[in-house]
Amino acid sequence: MKHILIVISIILIHSSCSKELTENPKNFLSPVNFYKNESDAQAAINGAYSAYYPDQVQYMMLEIQSDYATGGGSFTSINNTDQVLDAVGVGRTADSWRTLYNLINRANVVLNRVPEIQNINENTQKRILAEAHFLRATGYFNLVRNWGAVPLRIFETVDLSTIAATRAPVDSVYQLIIDDLLISENDLPESVGNETGKASKWAAKMLLADVYLTIGDWAKSAEKASEVINSNQYSLVTVNKESDFYKIFATETSTEDIMSLHFSPTRSSDFINYLHQPNTPFYNEGTGWFILFPNMQSPLIKNWDDLDLRKSFNIYSKYADANGDTVSLPSTTPFLFKKYIKDHNGFNDFSMPMFRFSEAFLIYAEASCMGRG
Repeated sequence: MKHILIVISIILIHSSCSKELTENPKNFLSPVNFYKNESDAQAAINGAYSAYYPDQVQYMMLEIQSDYATGGGSFTSINNTDQVLDAVGVGRTADSWRTLYNLINRANVVLNRVPEIQNINENTQKRILAEAHFLRATGYFNLVRNWGAVPLRIFETVDLSTIAATRAPVDSVYQLIIDDLLISENDLPESVGNETGKASKWAAKMLLADVYLTIGDWAKSAEKASEVINSNQYSLVTVNKESDFYKIFATETSTEDIMSLHFSPTRSSDFINYLHQPNTPFYNEGTGWFILFPNMQSPLIKNWDDLDLRKSFNIYSKYADANGDTVSLPSTTPFLFKKYIKDHNGFNDFSMPMFRFSEAFLIYAEASCMGRG
């Protein structure tokens, strides 16, 4: 009997301890207990937008492949496509890949989780899902243009077991992009007001026009660009002098602004440091990592009419120093870009247009011309 009582006591003690050690989390956030209401859905899409802001290294890696620009320093091997990438170049390429899939995964989180939320306005839910489709399409459009066939992920990555994936055919990637954007253009709002960092119906149409142009579907590309042109939502900024271009590139928004990325002290960017040399008035801080400058022998630069205001706006060879004296750039980099400069608003206060109204005309013109054969 004594032994039986001891055993019962031990069982009761363990049972009591087990209850004490059983966790019932109240504040721990997980996918299971987070997506409950409209605020949670909005937080999720905001997180996806934050991943949309492109890594400036990725942007520069693309830009230096053009015929008017070149890279220096550690970007030299990336600039010369006929050379094997060095360790730094490989790392930066991997970072770009990782950044784009981070955007896609965050968009997939929204697409997988938000439809399950009950406590949310139906129209708000539809818009958030449309934004996620737009962001996922953007990620894959950048991936497929850079790497061709890439893994297609339409569900969020929750553990390492879902990491491995085979590369999908290019046509399949583009089909997903188009499907996403058709949903976006249907469900996104016509106007986002002053929130020009968010996607609208017209941003989706612009991206669709660009996608169709890329795959050679000239008729659909021209059609989507024409819809933007005839939307009566935007107008071209009037330019009479060089400084008028800053009404587009050094302003929060403009009548041409279909969608922009906005940088500020709370959402900073080192982008300007990649364009200018230290000691110039447009450079912010640091020692400089990479200089992007025009190749003056390229046809675009060499044949550019000096009377074209865009030429004097886009490149400079001299600048005024702190004393007001005119200083010429060194012979190693005799010209630099000045579309984005440090101005009176501060280093981080600038916007980078992703879609401008003027681009709709350019896409329409190219698609229409190519369509005529």
